[in-house]
Amino acid sequence: MAKMDLRTYSDSNFVVKIIVEMDEILKNLKHSSWLFFNFVVSLNFVCHHNHFRKLYDFVLNFTCRNPYLLFDSIDLLSLDKVTLICLLERDDLEFEERDIWDYLIKWGIT
Repeated sequence: MAKMDLRTYSDSNFVVKIIVEMDEILKNLKHSSWLFFNFVVSLNFVCHHNHFRKLYDFVLNFTCRNPYLLFDSIDLLSLDKVTLICLLERDDLEFEERDIWDYLIKWGIT
């Protein structure tokens, strides 16, 4: 994935446009099924690119409120280590600790 350094752009309007567009994307994402079908991709992305703060907060808050969507999914096994740690460090993960250990062992075996 290509990176873009916004500090190299002298046109501040360009930066504002990008921020506004990201906000629009986030609003649409909240009402879309895309997140459900790309749950692990979303988690991996935001945990590796947490500078997209609104997107990061939205995806992680959603995951913490609905952990079974991830943990009961076969996609759990495709989470990378950084993403799993990012998620497990959260205090608001609504999940029983014994269940977390069961899934963590299952993840570690694969």
